[in-house]
Amino acid sequence: CEITENSAEHGGGAVVLDEGRLEHCELSRNWARSSGGGAYVAGTVKNCRIVQNVSSFYGGGASLSSGGLIDGCEIDANSVTSRWASGGGVYNYSDGTLRNSLLTRNQTTGYGGGIFLGVYNPPYPLVENCTIADNSAQAGAGIYSMGWAEVRNGIVYDNSPDAYRYQPGDGNIIFANTCLPAIPQVYGETCFLGPPKFLAREVGVYRLAGDSPCLNRGANRDWMGTSADLGGTARIVGGTVDAGAYEYGGSAVGYPGGHPLSLPGTVEMEDFNCGGPGLAYKDLTLANEGGQYRPRESVDISRDSGAGNRHAIGWTKAGEWLEYTVNVVSSGTYAAEVGVAAVGAGGQFRMLF
Repeated sequence: CEITENSAEHGGGAVVLDEGRLEHCELSRNWARSSGGGAYVAGTVKNCRIVQNVSSFYGGGASLSSGGLIDGCEIDANSVTSRWASGGGVYNYSDGTLRNSLLTRNQTTGYGGGIFLGVYNPPYPLVENCTIADNSAQAGAGIYSMGWAEVRNGIVYDNSPDAYRYQPGDGNIIFANTCLPAIPQVYGETCFLGPPKFLAREVGVYRLAGDSPCLNRGANRDWMGTSADLGGTARIVGGTVDAGAYEYGGSAVGYPGGHPLSLPGTVEMEDFNCGGPGLAYKDLTLANEGGQYRPRESVDISRDSGAGNRHAIGWTKAGEWLEYTVNVVSSGTYAAEVGVAAVGAGGQFRMLF
């Protein structure tokens, strides 16, 4: 589903989730005056994209309430706009949990570009196996805490002007097994220094390279045995979990929905593999010319109201390619029907298996 361009005077510009689950949706360009430009979450939001939402005060992308869980989400380019606003990506002033998620390019003029969090009494808010990078704020560009909070198995790096900050005298951030630009003097004994060696940060690929210091540096948890990372890889590969949102499995390829596409069925062309240029696709321009759906990828995607997912691949050039991973449920002979268009005669494409 896609929930876009809605507004709310209080919380949850796109959705208010007091309980239940929201999965496999895109929340984009929504606005809330108070809290949670994209979503106000006391239930579970899983495998969603929360992008380009705005709140005036708290949580441009989402606001987590008590007992809420955001799991396996891409939280990108959200913002809060008032002078002392908090939590460009996520605002979590509760015991909510943020897990297996990527927070990038979120911003605030106040505190906590990626996430603002903290409470004064346990249970504390938890950030677990998240990658928090390229966010900006006045202070605490990656993370700002007012009170106590826990950050485990994370990557907090390449945020401007600083990775994290906490309110002196009001608590602290308890870091564990997290990649940071500087090790905290307290509550950071198991942390380690970066850089994390992202595969292609310059084009928005925050998967880990094969020589990343984040490999096998996390601490295993019970929930990981049956879980996948943000890209669909098993959460533990090689016996010990990696730090950050992505697990390195010998290859950096993953799947947009967390699992291979099933056949027979419909394959949306914009749901090509994750992994970035050279692994999941080749595109001859650096920018996404249409700026839609997966704006940090170089593949050119536009809106198309006639398409099944309301998006289409465009601006294609000779030599470009896309890769898809599919699970064929039953053997047999299949017919493929593809919607195509061209500006002139002679255009062609190939499907290779």
